[in-house]
Amino acid sequence: MSNTTYALLNNSTDNIDMAIPVKEPLSPQSSSVTNTTNVDTLRKSYKQIAIAVALYWFVSITMVFLNKYLLSSKDVKVFTYIMLGDRTSYRALICCGLIIVGFFLGMDQENTLGTLSLFGALCGVASSIFVALNAIYTIRCLPCVDKNIWRLCLYNNFNACILFLPLMLVFGEIPVVFNYSKLFNIPFWTAMTAAGFLGFSMGYVTGYQIKVTSPLTHNVSGTAKSYVQTLMAVVIYSETKTVLWWISNVFVLGGSGLFAQVRATEMKQNHNSNKSTIDNTNGNSVKT
Repeated sequence: MSNTTYALLNNSTDNIDMAIPVKEPLSPQSSSVTNTTNVDTLRKSYKQIAIAVALYWFVSITMVFLNKYLLSSKDVKVFTYIMLGDRTSYRALICCGLIIVGFFLGMDQENTLGTLSLFGALCGVASSIFVALNAIYTIRCLPCVDKNIWRLCLYNNFNACILFLPLMLVFGEIPVVFNYSKLFNIPFWTAMTAAGFLGFSMGYVTGYQIKVTSPLTHNVSGTAKSYVQTLMAVVIYSETKTVLWWISNVFVLGGSGLFAQVRATEMKQNHNSNKSTIDNTNGNSVKT
């Protein structure tokens, strides 16, 4: 290389300065803070799920008993895999199996007591199917409303306000409403207003529970809630049931409790797995 060429290269303004960023290794204090944050995140998830399930149970059970008063009081007169592709662990499926066994055992005992209605049983099965489908479509529709439960409730209630009017006309309910003897009764409208508020709240807490858990978990929670309110009704109205009927409830509630435990364990495992992946990624960045 000539002196002239060397001078040109040395004095060139096109020199490339490249700095390679190296991530500093985490100090013990930083690692401790990270671990604490991960634990807090997991606890926050558990808390959200507990609140969602508790709200769903409270509002639903309260609404059931209030509707019983409005409709019968003398004073007032899983698909999830197929559609979403979500896989369920074998342990969770076994818990669901216990719930199903309890359901059919309960049906058998109702038949023994002479209180089983085939139409009622079919309606119960259909109800479970529609609850599952509702949960699945809620998960599907949440992204359309930016995962905002309030907005979803607004749309659902707006649609219901429109759809129930032609149904009233088809089934001849409009004359029944106008000829109702307690149409202008204040206690009746107080109860109706409370039922309406609980109905709206039910839509919100249902969507909230589905959002923070899953359609299958929501279905199991709903089944367990139904059996709890059935037990409450048996105690409140002093009904007599057989030993096997009570055992069927133990199967359902026990299976639901085990399901919750399995889901909590899986949730923790997924959380730890994600944490390990993040830690490994950070470690590789430091080495690079």
